[in-house]
Amino acid sequence: MASVTFPTELGGNGQTYTDNADPETGLDGLGYTVRFIPCLKQAVAMGLSAQSNASAAASYLQQCQTLRQEVAADRQAVAADRAHVDQQKGLVDTATEEAQQSAANVDADNIVHKPGSGLPNAAGEAYRREVVGGDGPLMVRGFNGFGGQTTDATNIDELQGTQLRRQRGDDPNAFLGTSGHVLHWERVAGGVAAQLIATDGGELGLRIRSSGGSWAPSHRFFSDRNILGAVSQFGGIPNGGLIERGSNSFGRYVALADGTLSCTKQFLEIDYINGSTLRGRWTFPKPFSNSGRIVHVTLTRSPSGVAPPSSYRGASWEDNQNASTSYADVGFLGNNEFADEGPAYVSVSAEGSWFEQV
Repeated sequence: MASVTFPTELGGNGQTYTDNADPETGLDGLGYTVRFIPCLKQAVAMGLSAQSNASAAASYLQQCQTLRQEVAADRQAVAADRAHVDQQKGLVDTATEEAQQSAANVDADNIVHKPGSGLPNAAGEAYRREVVGGDGPLMVRGFNGFGGQTTDATNIDELQGTQLRRQRGDDPNAFLGTSGHVLHWERVAGGVAAQLIATDGGELGLRIRSSGGSWAPSHRFFSDRNILGAVSQFGGIPNGGLIERGSNSFGRYVALADGTLSCTKQFLEIDYINGSTLRGRWTFPKPFSNSGRIVHVTLTRSPSGVAPPSSYRGASWEDNQNASTSYADVGFLGNNEFADEGPAYVSVSAEGSWFEQV
């Protein structure tokens, strides 16, 4: 006898069919009329079950492949992270070695500690002045004249190093011969040096010492406050304004810092002396330093516009036999052709020096 069973786990109903005439399972005799079709239906059901299981298996396989790819990607990411960690570890190891080397090179005797810490090499005066971590002065107040009241320099030519001192007016080398402050600095003691000087009157000057130790004449700074003003000099060095202009009853003048002096006057009256001489005295509006000035004389109309007398023609001149620094005797010389026609008027000018530069 042959039989077939359709198991439930494979999609069947668990029914068994035989080829005999068994009244429950047999297909022989008339059994096929009631059992053959159900047997075929069970075969189809199991085929469909097999197909469904195959699809499920394929889907599961796809999921497994996807998971495998994801695992591979994760493995690559882990490998990259591990390489980065190894790199960072290498950097940390290198930094550690460098730190250890630096620590090995530190001289403990060069470490400064806070005052009062009980440790060696306590910080000194600079720390107590709050220079470290604070806003205290870098130098001790008053050191070399900085940060405190400056002291007098007996002779500014003898200053050394870098100092700020008071310049005394009686110092034989004082800039402009007056008091003030002087900042001195030099590269080598007794060598090239410079001094910046500010007088109490607001003047600025510069002194330079050569490598040979000699001081050059002082240089004075000019600005809009001292270009125009009274000219003056000290020891043959100008110490006033660059240009001085002035006027008085004797005329006008312009004095320059280099010592040049120019004086002019319009309508100077000269008198008839005799048939050959017309003469008048001109007092300079500012005196010259010596008699070597040059005077020019030009016959002109009177202040009211009247022309000079017709007979007053001749050569202009200065009677410099006893030349003075404060006046000049000027006029005209003729050949006894002057008639006494009263006074005449001339324009006069003079050029010279108000002081001699050294």
